[in-house]
This record gives sequence, structure tokens and C-alpha cells, in this order.
Amino acid sequence: DRALRDGVLRLLDDEGLSGVGAEDGAEALERLEAGLRPRLVIVDLEMPRMNGWALVRRIEELPAFSNLPILVMSGIAAPGFAPARRTDAGFLKKPLEPAELMAAVRRWLVEA
Repeated sequence: DRALRDGVLRLLDDEGLSGVGAEDGAEALERLEAGLRPRLVIVDLEMPRMNGWALVRRIEELPAFSNLPILVMSGIAAPGFAPARRTDAGFLKKPLEPAELMAAVRRWLVEA
């Protein structure tokens, strides 16, 4: 969702952090494979072309990203969601509360 993505990027910018958005999971994966090295990935489960679950699985398969924290968000319930890796930053339910999102981001950027 462009509005949500742009809102998250503005929120990060307002907090002095930089972010890069992607239209969908496929574009995000392409950027990672092309050399983008983020300190944290925020993944929405509902995306076209490649959904969030598929993106997370693909990221986990890439050795360069074995320690990359992944924060999952969705407007739908995530039945059975549980962090599978030490670096799973958790799950946030949409609509997002800006303070909750930034608390999760700060927690993982400090710990990462």
C-alpha cells in the first residue's frame, strides 16, 4: 500500500532514520540481491507479486542476510506467527500506531 509505505518512510525520516521502500516483495528481493544492505527490514504480509511470507523465506535463504532483523506487519491476523529466527523482530498489527512501530524499530536497530 503506497500510502502506508510512504507514511512509514516519512516517520523514519522524521526520526532521523533513512528507509527505502519497495512496491512489492519481488522488488524488495531484487534490491537486496543487487546490494542493498539494510539494518532492518519491515515486511507487510499483503503484497502483490511476492507476498510477505515468500519474501521472508527468500531473505532467510540468502547467507548475506542470516542476521538481518525482520519486522512483519499485517492488517490480518497471523495465525501461528512466531519468530523462527533470533533476528525475527516480531509482528505488528495494522493499523500501525507510530509510537509502537518506532519502538520496535529502535529496539532492533540498537540490538542489531
